[in-house]
Amino acid sequence: MFERWGETLAMDFTHGANNLGYHLGSLLEKNPGWCNIVSVVIDKDFVEWWVLMADAKVVLCQFHAIIYWKKVMKRSKFRLTISQQEDLIALMTR
Repeated sequence: MFERWGETLAMDFTHGANNLGYHLGSLLEKNPGWCNIVSVVIDKDFVEWWVLMADAKVVLCQFHAIIYWKKVMKRSKFRLTISQQEDLIALMTR
C-alpha cells in the first residue's frame, strides 16, 4: 500500500478506517513488517495507540487540542475572561 500511496497513511477513527476502508489493526496485522512506524498523529480519544504502535512518537492533533482547550478554559473554576482565553489560544497557535 505504501508503494502506491507513499510514506503517509491517513486514518479516520470516526469511522475506524482509512480512506481506503482499512482498519489500522488489520493493516498492521496483515503487514507485520511495519514495525518502523516513526510517528502518529491522534485525537484525544484514541487511547489504544500504544498497543498498536508502542515505539512510535505520538503527537496530539492541533485541531483537536485547541477545541478541547477552548472547552476546558470555559469552566467556571478557572475564572478566565474571554480576553485571557483568547490570549492562551493565540499562544497555542503561533
